[in-house]
Amino acid sequence: MLMRHALTCTLVAGMIVGAGLLAGCSHEQPAGSRTMLRLDSAAVDLVAGTATEHDEARLLARAENELIRRCMAAQGQPYATELPRTESATDAVTRPDLASRRSVGYGLAAAYARTGGEDPLRAALPPGRQAGYDQALSGAGTRQRSVTIDGTTLGYDTDGCIATSRADLYGNLDRQAVLILVQQKARLRIDVAVRDDRRYRAAVTAWSGCMTATGHRFATPDDARSRLSEQFAQHGAGTALRQTEVAVAVADAKCAADSGLVSAAAEVARDFLSRLPDEILQHLPDAVDTRRVALDRAAALALPAQCTPAACHGADTHRQ
Repeated sequence: MLMRHALTCTLVAGMIVGAGLLAGCSHEQPAGSRTMLRLDSAAVDLVAGTATEHDEARLLARAENELIRRCMAAQGQPYATELPRTESATDAVTRPDLASRRSVGYGLAAAYARTGGEDPLRAALPPGRQAGYDQALSGAGTRQRSVTIDGTTLGYDTDGCIATSRADLYGNLDRQAVLILVQQKARLRIDVAVRDDRRYRAAVTAWSGCMTATGHRFATPDDARSRLSEQFAQHGAGTALRQTEVAVAVADAKCAADSGLVSAAAEVARDFLSRLPDEILQHLPDAVDTRRVALDRAAALALPAQCTPAACHGADTHRQ
């Protein structure tokens, strides 16, 4: 997600993971009776990452930023509402975001160009005001809650402007945490299923041929990202390498569509949805309802106009 101060996701075994797909969180499907659940289009959008969900994710990110800005302003603190195009909340190997890739590629250059992850707004404040800024934004760090689904515990602060704004947008923090866990755990399992499916593997072969035809030789989409990451690690985020990243990422997205990789991934995902663990399926209706509430509230907000990619590229933000 595009905002700083990520919710902390911790495996019961103690492994800490980030706010993206929960790598390493896969478990065996629980035994017993299956949950009989009709998966409507909203549920499919939520866990399969469709184009509709991409658009909704952008709206929710903008709404959350605006609510945080208002909360911070009420306490006399600065906050940047623009979302810079340094990475995409919706881009994925099997769900490429072409608009984002045309602007910043995979987001690798921006990641390697960052120095220390320092919040520029906080750094610009006099030292005496930084503690007040931290507490206004994130709270005192002493009031926390957690929820656990399918073996993963998600902890989150309950005070500060980030927490207040999320509660306002999603109804309450517990419901938002359930939404995040359901979405991430389902997508992890779906992505594993997609990569293991013969339909997707055949599409990857076609993707590789398409990429070769454009002058970019990679065996898989993951190979493209990995090799570019190695280049950035060795040479830094120079202009030429940034341009190469964008070119490769755009070609990747186009070949993913032309080769059938995107459609194959979507087909496998739909086939796999009903085989998700009971615990995920049982929480799915509540997660869908929570997202609907948040989308309705986001649509009712008077949000600032979105900046262009060029303007956003240099904007400050808080990234989750």
